[in-house]
Amino acid sequence: MTTEKEKKSHEYWSGRAREYSSLHMDSYASEKRMIFAEQVAMSIPAGEDLVALDVGCGSGFMTMLLIDAGCKVTGIDFSQDMLDFARETLAGKGYEADFRLMKAQRLDFPDASFDFIVSRNVTWTLEDVDVVYAEIWRVLKEGGVFLNLDANYGAQFNEQDARGETPMHPTQTLEQLRMRNDIAHDLAITMVERPQWDIGRFWHFGASEIVCRHVGEGQNVVGSRMFALEVHKGQSDAASANRFVDALDTPSQTPFSNEKPSGISLVASENAGRSKVMLVDFMRVGDFEFDPRKFVVRKSGVPVKMTPKEFNILLTLARNAGKTVSREKLRSAAWGSEFTDDAGNLAVHINRIRRKIEDDPASPRFVLTRWGTGYLFDPSGEGGW
Repeated sequence: MTTEKEKKSHEYWSGRAREYSSLHMDSYASEKRMIFAEQVAMSIPAGEDLVALDVGCGSGFMTMLLIDAGCKVTGIDFSQDMLDFARETLAGKGYEADFRLMKAQRLDFPDASFDFIVSRNVTWTLEDVDVVYAEIWRVLKEGGVFLNLDANYGAQFNEQDARGETPMHPTQTLEQLRMRNDIAHDLAITMVERPQWDIGRFWHFGASEIVCRHVGEGQNVVGSRMFALEVHKGQSDAASANRFVDALDTPSQTPFSNEKPSGISLVASENAGRSKVMLVDFMRVGDFEFDPRKFVVRKSGVPVKMTPKEFNILLTLARNAGKTVSREKLRSAAWGSEFTDDAGNLAVHINRIRRKIEDDPASPRFVLTRWGTGYLFDPSGEGGW
């Protein structure tokens, strides 16, 4: 059954189809294309002939990026007007995709249909995000990845309305903006902390690995904070895990804002020999969850308070789970270029970490010593690596 808010949302997005298509085709021809292409490259699963789904494809911006990445793509949207522009745009550029009129709340696909599912600037508009996430999870294959690029735009619009500010946008009319704000006014998704709420939902579904990167300030929405939520279903294979580590060592560009985002971790680059910003707000490996903003590790949901140095050492080990990490790399993660102490100081911090996360620090199962080379993190706790 279609609700009144959904009818308004359909009217709003269909009414924007021409302007929205033009806006995003301009983005496709600008540096913004590479910003979002980078997020796709970071998250795409390993393998050939990947089958991808673009949820809420609009005029086809992300659809084209998925095709560029080598995927066979299906794009869905609840607006026929948007789909018409998407087909026209892709045909003009020589792209082929399967576009279907469909609601994200009721995906007309069998279980486990897609290797890679992407959504951009969609979930903030929905009344029933939990239902949409459940459907996405259902049609995602084991070993697949869901990438959600979004921000809590509605919360920003509500705050602006509360301050009595007139909404502004470079390509929308004031009437359209007031319709947009009316749609967002009492959406439940605007009242939760994101992406923390989203992360919690995928914990509930049984995600094997979750990473959240900060992308930058949302396009044309001052004060918003766009995130890239990368959710893995099932165990990642070795190739995916290696690319995952490499991706985190690659600094993301920060679009639309030159301000350094809060809650980031500084990680020394093993290749370039200089510190780079790792834009990761949250990461989960096995039973361990990492929150860089608070330097908190959770083991099986129980918070473990750590110093920044301890946290960065353990985070670096976790990012390389199952592989030996050199002492030099761990020193760089904790002390950066300021490190002047000897190896004993690192050992002291490793022992403190073990006291906090090991059941028996004298017989560690998670943080293992590799004599003469470094340390290894075993998220299973079996200690058999």
